[in-house]
Amino acid sequence: MRRARREIWQTFADEVNDVHEQIREWRVAPPAAQVAPRAEVEKAFSFDRPRALQDVLRDASRLLRRSIVHVTHPRYFGLFNPSVLEASMVGDRGHRGNDRRGSR
Repeated sequence: MRRARREIWQTFADEVNDVHEQIREWRVAPPAAQVAPRAEVEKAFSFDRPRALQDVLRDASRLLRRSIVHVTHPRYFGLFNPSVLEASMVGDRGHRGNDRRGSR
C-alpha cells in the first residue's frame, strides 16, 4: 500500500514539474476552433471500468494542457485572469481561515 501511494504522489509530482518545465512550449490558449473537450473527457473518463489513479492523473493533465487558458504562461498578457502563485494561495487560505463568517 505504501509503495502504491508513493507511486501515485510521484506521478502527481511529475505532472506538476512538467508544467514548470514545459509550459513555454505549450499554446497559451486552446485554438478558437477547438471542439468542446467534453467528448474527450467522456472518452477518457467513461467510468465503465476501474482505472489506475496514475493513468487518471496523466489523462486529466493532458486534457488540461490542451483545453484551458494557461494564465501562468510567460506569453499570456490577459487582463482579467489572475496568475496563480503559491504565495497567493497561502494568503487566500489564511484570509479565509480568519474570516468569522466561515469559509466560502
